[in-house]
Amino acid sequence: MYERFTSGLGVVAIGAFYKRFNAFHADRMFQESIDGVPYDARQTVMGDGTASYLGLEVSFNQRLDFLGSTARDFSVFGNYNYTSSEGDVEGRTLPLTNSPEHTANLSLLYDNARSGLSFVIATNYRAAMLTNIGDAAHRDAYVDDELHLDFSVAKSLTERLTASAQVNGLTARREREILGNPRDAGARLRQWQEYGPYATLNVQYRMR
Repeated sequence: MYERFTSGLGVVAIGAFYKRFNAFHADRMFQESIDGVPYDARQTVMGDGTASYLGLEVSFNQRLDFLGSTARDFSVFGNYNYTSSEGDVEGRTLPLTNSPEHTANLSLLYDNARSGLSFVIATNYRAAMLTNIGDAAHRDAYVDDELHLDFSVAKSLTERLTASAQVNGLTARREREILGNPRDAGARLRQWQEYGPYATLNVQYRMR
């Protein structure tokens, strides 16, 4: 891990790690039939031998006061993770389940102690990832990549009274399960669920 602090309470960090371990497990998906009716079943299986996990992380946090007095209450935060993993399961070399190759976050923050107002606009990205192992490559189950955009705000109304609100999923979000690696031409959609934005509103009063 390497960290460097900058002016304006900023920091830049770079980290890397490598793991190699035994006795890892994965979720296996297969079809069973009861009274002639097929259904999907899942079972935890042990991997063959060892698995490896390599990661790289870069993050930064910086106040924007160097842009002038109008930006002194703003700051940005960013984070990116790259992971590469693999292990042998039932004679096949696969990435570890629930281990996306790329994840990233980027946020714009505003905090004004003078007015008691603060807010955060945050976006989060996750690449596609393997979730269940099938009996062949075209039966492996992946969750497709996702991008989220959220917003939260808080305002001090009095010395003891604070109101806050949070809106999640500002962009319509569709969770897609894919059979086969999404990068391959033969991948096909298995199922999907779609979600719209939702919000919460809070009022807090401190007795003392």
